[in-house]
Amino acid sequence: MKRTWNKICAGIIACVTCWSCNDWLDVDSSTTVTQEQLYGSYEGFRTAINGLYYLISQQDLYGRDLTWGAASVLGQNYDNKEVNARYWDLASYTYGTSSANKITDPIWKRAFNVIANCNNLIQQVETKDTTFFPYGKVERDLVLGEALGMRALMHFEIMRLYAPAPVQDDGKRYIPYVTSYPLHFPEKETVDYVMGRIIEDLEAAKTCLAYHDTLYNVSAVKSVEARIKANMSTVKGGLFFNGRATRMNYFAASALLARAYLWNGDKVNALRCANDVYAYGPDGLSGKNWFYFTKVANMGEASTKNDVYRKMYEDILFTAVNQTEYELFEADRGPGSFYYLKNTDLLFGEDKDDCRLKVLIGSDYTSLRWQSPDALTDKAKDVIAYQGPLAPVIRLSEVYHIMCECLADTDLPRAVSILQTLRVAREAKIPLNVTSKDEFLEILYNDIIRETLSEGGSFYMHKRLGRDMYNGEEDPIDMTGRWVVPVPESETDI
Repeated sequence: MKRTWNKICAGIIACVTCWSCNDWLDVDSSTTVTQEQLYGSYEGFRTAINGLYYLISQQDLYGRDLTWGAASVLGQNYDNKEVNARYWDLASYTYGTSSANKITDPIWKRAFNVIANCNNLIQQVETKDTTFFPYGKVERDLVLGEALGMRALMHFEIMRLYAPAPVQDDGKRYIPYVTSYPLHFPEKETVDYVMGRIIEDLEAAKTCLAYHDTLYNVSAVKSVEARIKANMSTVKGGLFFNGRATRMNYFAASALLARAYLWNGDKVNALRCANDVYAYGPDGLSGKNWFYFTKVANMGEASTKNDVYRKMYEDILFTAVNQTEYELFEADRGPGSFYYLKNTDLLFGEDKDDCRLKVLIGSDYTSLRWQSPDALTDKAKDVIAYQGPLAPVIRLSEVYHIMCECLADTDLPRAVSILQTLRVAREAKIPLNVTSKDEFLEILYNDIIRETLSEGGSFYMHKRLGRDMYNGEEDPIDMTGRWVVPVPESETDI
């Protein structure tokens, strides 16, 4: 599928109607501009970078299929008889059918569309010196860092679906790593090569973003009001520099690096990068404590429908934003497709007070994370308005899980302590009485499933570890030959 500039640009310009970016560039109604017009001013770069976030918020990426849709179906979060018919084949790992391809092909195509936009943006920003941007090197580094991070993230999402995890790597070539625009026929590369490039881009992104997000514009990141709602007047540079959790940022890049290193089996570097985020959390040693876990008291009881903090937004490091997120989920639900979460009693055991069960799962066993609660007050309506559109990409809780898994090899007591902190924050009151590393890891893996129910993490954890898929029943699913989703037939023409 040839990607002409006009087609790609149409995706970018569509962002001028999306949240918090509608003031930056006035274009004519044809939604077609030239590269010279778009990148002839700093406003064009700002519009282009926001175009990336508009694209990832769509249904075939984080707006549905990389969160509560395909990824959660593959992770066996739901009763397979109670998902939308489009997912039936994926639920049984029957790939290559017309039904399955209608889900998996658009994920691939949309991700590479984002990558093409990233590559063009990177090439354009590299031609500009710092004087081109109103905030000089700070702004240039910000734009470049975000584009590099997004390019890495999209390749990583493709890697996690369409190639084997390193623990099952057979040395074959599965997916390309595309770094130039345009490039219509990229060559496939090995898992090892692609992971190396993902890590390289994320490390570069982290370097580019560090100064802005930790020193120059601290108020844009440390306040949840600024990083989620984008409404802090004290942020230097105004609107474009607000909303850092809705954009690729230093902490997201660090956390994604930890995820990538752990996927690659490198626990030393995974721990290093996780620590860079942990230091700014509730238990961090830096004393900054910018990120924290949402208080369960602020969520309320599921039965009262006052639980407006279902997205647990305080610990979100990076999120996509889709203004119709609640509507997308509701439109998919109905007789035969209510998305009932399976076997929650087995998953949570005696932890009946765990908010991930008590608050975030309804009495009908559906996930409340994606359902709009009844707003009983104006304040509740406001909270729903800015939290409802969030489709989390990575959280502080994942950083805690990564640290636990890495430390289990070298400092089991500290690993237990970190997991206990997270469990206490989620009001899981059963004490951890751990006598061995293996016992601890089983508890940890269970907690990861709880934490990521309907957010897409279960499948990837099992794949990374090469474990049979847990579905809450007596016998886990044998995943031999089922981990790798086939690439679209048109994949050579990106």
